[in-house]
Parts: sequence; C-alpha cells; structure tokens
Amino acid sequence: MKYLLIIILTYLFLPTVNGQVINSMASDKSGMYYYALDSLTKLVLETDKVEKYILLTDKVYLPNFAKSIRGVEIQIADKKFKSKKMKPNEVLVGMNKIEIIRNEVTISFFTFHNYEGHTQVFADGHYEFKFYYIPESRTYELKYLNRGLDL
Repeated sequence: MKYLLIIILTYLFLPTVNGQVINSMASDKSGMYYYALDSLTKLVLETDKVEKYILLTDKVYLPNFAKSIRGVEIQIADKKFKSKKMKPNEVLVGMNKIEIIRNEVTISFFTFHNYEGHTQVFADGHYEFKFYYIPESRTYELKYLNRGLDL
C-alpha cells in the first residue's frame, strides 16, 4: 500500500514540474525568444548595419512581440513572404520550431539577406540558443550558444 501511494504521488508530481517547460513556451511567458533575438541582434550589430528584421516564424510563438530590439525594427512576416522584396539593410530571420528535450529548450535562427537580387546567408548564418529550465526557481538559464553553419 505504501508503494502504491509513492507511485501515485510520483506520477502526480513529475508532470507538474516537467510541464512548466512546455506551458511557459506557448506565448513566450519566459522571455526566451526575446532574449535570444536580442542576443542575436547584439552579435550581428558588432559587424553589420541592420535597420530591419523580417521575422519569419509561426505567429503563435510571438503574439505580442516587441516592435524593435536595439534600434532594429521588427516586422513579423507571413509564410508567403518573398525574400527578393527585401532592401539592402533588411535581414530575413527565420526561427525554427523550438526543440524541447527534458529540461533543455533549444531555439535556432537562420539569417539571410538580399544581395544583388539573390538571397544569401547573412553574418554567421545560423544561431542556436540552448536554455536549461531550473525547476526550483521556475526560470531558464542560457547555457550554450552555437554560431555558424556546419556544412
């Protein structure tokens, strides 16, 4: 009987702790998307001049996202966006689907720009941010940043 109670309590308690990762991802309650894009902007502005990001992502992730970060205007594009319409100081930032494995959340971005009528990789091209969920404080901590394309 004692073991049955332990098993029942374990099944009730574990999903609430682990479920916090997924629940807080729905509308960026954690601020991870903003923080990751802010970090990406800081890295890009060190070497290049950018006036506008055209963020290509599922609008479910960013319902009330900021209009600008570090002076760079943000426009959320739909799936039908044509990259050939971009101006020289605009960068297309594609956000992949997030990846959640246990208490680790990975957000990745790809960056492109229009160069002489052709879409090309911009700056490092790929940025991957790994956050770890800390159940005690119910917060996330950036543990790893991967930059560049692995071909």
